Amino acid sequence: SGSNTIDDVAWYDDNSSKTHPVGTKQANELGLYDMTGNVAEWCSDWFDNSYYSSSPSNNPIGPVEGVYRVVRGGSIGTPEWALSVLRVTHRTYTNPYIRNDNLGFRLVL
Repeated sequence: SGSNTIDDVAWYDDNSSKTHPVGTKQANELGLYDMTGNVAEWCSDWFDNSYYSSSPSNNPIGPVEGVYRVVRGGSIGTPEWALSVLRVTHRTYTNPYIRNDNLGFRLVL
């Protein structure tokens, strides 16, 4: 998110073994840093693999309950061969009680 050259904007498995402070890579065109790599982002949405097939097309809010939380993007644990996982559009899930160095969150005001 912000460059066609992944090393310009992202920390991932092939160029780092640890997380880095925000802003040490190039910002995207909106001035946002670290939208790709460094840490994957926890989302407040509950995960439902079939939710998007029946959700509103404009601003879906996600299911009201579930077992797993949505995680978006990739992290320092993502290898370069899996670049599609580094994209902010990559969506997966994990147990909400999991904690590790590859997960973080972004506050949006």
